[in-house]
Amino acid sequence: MLLHCTKRVTNNPQLDTVRKNVCLWLLDQQTPQTGTWNWWQKHTVERKTFPYPDDLDDTACALVAIHATHPKNVTGEMLATFTSVLCQSEQKPGGPYRTWLVGTKDTQWHDVDSVVNCNIAYALSLFGVTLDQQIEYLAQRFQMSCASPYYPSSLPCAYFFARMFHSAQPSAQEKLEPARKYVECVVLELLKNNQNTPHTIALGTTTLLYLHSKTEKIEKGITSLCSAYPKLGMGELCIYTNFHGDCRVAGSPTTTLALCIETLSVWIAMQKKKNLSQNVKIKEEVFVCAQQRIKHLPFLLHKEVEKILRDFSLDKNGAQAAGLPFLMFSTLTQEHGAKISHRILVELGCANVCGWIAYTLFDDCIDKQKRAEQFLPSAPFFYREALRIYAKFFPTNHPFWKTCNTILAIVDNAYAKESLHITSPLIHSGEKSLGHSLCAVAAVFLSHQDSKQRIACIQKFFLLYLTAKQLNDDLHDWEQDYTGGRITPVVSLVLKHTVSRNIKTLRIVFWEHVLPKSCQVLTCCFDRAKRVLIQAKLPNPQSLFYLLEQAEHDFDKAKREIQTIHEFIFAPSKK
Repeated sequence: MLLHCTKRVTNNPQLDTVRKNVCLWLLDQQTPQTGTWNWWQKHTVERKTFPYPDDLDDTACALVAIHATHPKNVTGEMLATFTSVLCQSEQKPGGPYRTWLVGTKDTQWHDVDSVVNCNIAYALSLFGVTLDQQIEYLAQRFQMSCASPYYPSSLPCAYFFARMFHSAQPSAQEKLEPARKYVECVVLELLKNNQNTPHTIALGTTTLLYLHSKTEKIEKGITSLCSAYPKLGMGELCIYTNFHGDCRVAGSPTTTLALCIETLSVWIAMQKKKNLSQNVKIKEEVFVCAQQRIKHLPFLLHKEVEKILRDFSLDKNGAQAAGLPFLMFSTLTQEHGAKISHRILVELGCANVCGWIAYTLFDDCIDKQKRAEQFLPSAPFFYREALRIYAKFFPTNHPFWKTCNTILAIVDNAYAKESLHITSPLIHSGEKSLGHSLCAVAAVFLSHQDSKQRIACIQKFFLLYLTAKQLNDDLHDWEQDYTGGRITPVVSLVLKHTVSRNIKTLRIVFWEHVLPKSCQVLTCCFDRAKRVLIQAKLPNPQSLFYLLEQAEHDFDKAKREIQTIHEFIFAPSKK
């Protein structure tokens, strides 16, 4: 619990030392022969007098905990072992899974528990795996009950369900929605008790956060925890009463403190995310604005453009493109009482959406994506509309246009190189995407905070940020790009290291040479981007720092996935 609950806490050397020691201890508790974990610690008297088999609950939770703060320690070989153990313990193919890791003859240990399966599903989701059969089982069980013989009350059961729900894919969340509502009602009822302790308040509030609940109980819980710190005590988290007739409760002041830290850190993270993406209303306003601009197009072009807009509004990049002017303006609001009308920000969002779509269509055509040529005639329309919107706010002699021309020249040069198959260094990967920074530059000019240094820093920041984003995508998709004939800077670097075109050889080159070098470039981009933000002297730069943190998180996640795949593939050959 300590590792998982504190995973969002960074830049704390003392905590890092504690977590490192806990992680090493947890790895030492692993059963070497099976790669699984047991309820009892090694070398305890109880492990001999009241023995339990290893179990999937402790195994899944151990993997989750290690992955939370030390993901590199979850190797591909460990995942291969976990997969093998799951296959041996499935009640049906794809789940649900039995709790205890025993042979087929030990039928007394063959129980299937819904909370245990929540923890298994959560562990699998961290590695991008969703099992429909298991999700259907959980959706059915949690509509009727929120209890387990292994946990002392409904509250920890609800917590583990909520944790799994929050991490699940949208399609899985949709199937789990009736169960989510049932669990939410259970938690709200439990929190009505005026005798709740910091432990139960933390557990309940975190559960409601993970369930995406909209209730005043969350704010009340946060306020209560902030005032309760001196009085934190012990709470019960899990309990074992089966098979031996004894009652063992796990809980401690440290566990309670960890749960409180998780509650506060999850709440803060969700607040940041809420502020970053603004809200659904802003996105809707921007796309309504874009729809109004296409009303008078000829029928055939109107039909194509309308489909492109609709698809982009559902894409994850749609919200970021629409909200970027609001995000940028939030970094300027503490200086000189700067004000830009809501309408102007909506129109700048529309300009950014149009520009983003235009360059995406150009990019798809160069990459020879399916149906790219069909949508190519729409690209000039979107490009033209973006410039028309900027022209509403800036006369022809305004310095904005000088910066705009500089940015677009960099973009055009990057696309010219790509169309001629002239590869650029990794550090220039983001040049073709630099047009996305125009709305941010426009926001700075319109706020009348447009010193040359600040404009230059904003331009440089977005170039570094977009380079990191593009390079991360290219690393993740390099094999698909290669087989599709797209020579990205990453693919080009792979091919330069060997004359062989055998895919197995190219994979080894990628893992041993290209990935390490690319990671160095990405780290350099992040470090330089942070320094540039400081040099920009923005009054309130936290939003852009958070944008950068998200990109770093995506990079770390992609790197771990690539390394885990590598280890997973080669795990059998190491044995």
